Amino acid sequence: MRSLFAVLGHEYFKFFIRNKFMATICAEVIIRKLSKLATASSADSLNVLVFSAFRYKQDLRCLAETGKYSFWSIDAGLMTSINAIFRKRSLKESDNYFTEDDPEVLRLRMAQQQFLAHVLRWIQKRLGMDVIITPAIHYRSEYDWCRAGVLAKVPTVAIHKEFTLIGQEHIRRRVKNYLDNCTVFTGSRVLTTNETGKNLFSEAGIHDPSRIEMVGLPRADQVLGPDSPFRIPGPRKLATLFSFGHYSGEMENIPENRRSHYFSWGNRDGFVKLVAGTHTAFAKAAIDRPDFQFVIKPKYVTKEWSKVIEELVLEGTGKHLNEIPNLQIVDEEAPSLMRDSSVVVAFNSTVVIESRILNRPTLIPMFGEAVGDLNRFVYFNEFLSLFETPKSAVELHKRIVDLVDGKTTTQGNEPEELDRFVRKHLGYADGKASERVYEQLKIAIGDAQAMYEKVTSANIGPGQKKRKLN
Repeated sequence: MRSLFAVLGHEYFKFFIRNKFMATICAEVIIRKLSKLATASSADSLNVLVFSAFRYKQDLRCLAETGKYSFWSIDAGLMTSINAIFRKRSLKESDNYFTEDDPEVLRLRMAQQQFLAHVLRWIQKRLGMDVIITPAIHYRSEYDWCRAGVLAKVPTVAIHKEFTLIGQEHIRRRVKNYLDNCTVFTGSRVLTTNETGKNLFSEAGIHDPSRIEMVGLPRADQVLGPDSPFRIPGPRKLATLFSFGHYSGEMENIPENRRSHYFSWGNRDGFVKLVAGTHTAFAKAAIDRPDFQFVIKPKYVTKEWSKVIEELVLEGTGKHLNEIPNLQIVDEEAPSLMRDSSVVVAFNSTVVIESRILNRPTLIPMFGEAVGDLNRFVYFNEFLSLFETPKSAVELHKRIVDLVDGKTTTQGNEPEELDRFVRKHLGYADGKASERVYEQLKIAIGDAQAMYEKVTSANIGPGQKKRKLN
C-alpha cells in the first residue's frame, strides 16, 4: 500500500489528487491499515487514534490497563507518504517549519491541513474516534496532522514523554531554542509529566497555558502503586546495568559529526571515562561471580549500541562478551529487571527514579567527568544522598560484588526526601497518572469546538506569526 502512495506522490499526479475524493480514499486506506493496540472494557471508554505508538509503548500499556481506552495505531510511514502529496520538489522548504515564509509552501501547507482534516473527520465518522494522542509536541511529520485534528474537531493531545529529567541549564537553552524557532504545539492540548515541563512550555509560548497540564508519567504508575507486582522480588539472581552513552544529560556543544546520537567518535567527547569505567566494573563483577546473572540494558537495543558495549567489555576486561557466559545484553522491560535485581547501576535516566521507588539498591557512578567538567549535566546532584555513589570504577566494582553477595546497601532512606525526589521528576507520587490523562482527554474533547473557533478565527496557519496560533 505504501508503494501506491509512492506512485501517487509523483509530481504528475499530485495536483489531481489533492481533493476530498482522494482524502476519503486515504482515510479508507488508513482505516484498513490501523493496528488495534488495546480494546476497552469500560462503558465510559475513549476511542483513541495514536500517533508514533512505537515511541511510548510502556505508557500506552499502562493507560490500556485501566480499561478505559481502545487504541488504534496509525503507521508513521503511511503518514509520511500522505504528507508527500503536498510536497513539491521544485520548492525548498525552510529547515524550521515555524519560520517558513514562502507563500507557495504555506499555501500547500494550508491545503494539506484541510485535506487531512477531511481524512480525520472520515475516520472519526467510521470508527467513532474521540481523540488523537502523540508522545511529543515536536515531531515535524505530525505538525499538519495535529493542526488538522483541531480543524476536524478531533482534539489532538500531546502526552509529552520528555522532561522527566531536566536541569536548569537545559531549561534555559530549551526555552531560548523554542522562542528563537517560534515553536508551538499545533494540536489541542499539552500534558506534561512535571511542573518543570509545564513551566518550560508556558514560558516558551508552546501553547495556551490554560491548555497545558501536569499529569505525571503514565508508565510510572506500574511502580508507584503500593500493590505494584514489581515490588515483590522474583526468583532470579540478577544484577542490572542500564547502559548509557557519552552524551547523557543534554550537554552543550555536542558535535553534529559523531558516532551516533549517544556516542562520540574515538571516545573523545562527553562522559567517556565514566562510560568506560562503569561498563568495565560491571563486566569484571560478572567475571568474579559466575553463579550470578549480569545483564546490560541499553536505552535502545541497536546493533551499534551493542557493538559499543562489546568494545567496552573487551577493552576493560580483555575478554569478548561471548566469553563471559553470565553477562549479556538484553531488551527486557526495565521494571521486570529492577524487580529481580540485587543491584541496579544507572546514570542520568528515569530508571534511576523507578529503581529507587522500588527500593532496589541503586548505584549512580560518580567519577571521571561526572565530578569534573561535566558535573553540571548530572541530573540528580541534589538527591545523591538517596543513592550509593561510587567514586571510582574500582569502588563501583567492589560495591556491585558486595550487593550481589547480599551485603546491605548504604543508600539513604529518608521518606520525605524520597517523596520530594519523586514529585520533582514524576510530578506525583500516587500512581494515578493514567487517571489524570483520562480526565484531561475528556476535557480536550469538550474543548474541541472552542479550540476550533480559536484557530479558525485567527485565519492563520502554522509557520506564520507564532503568537497568533495558540
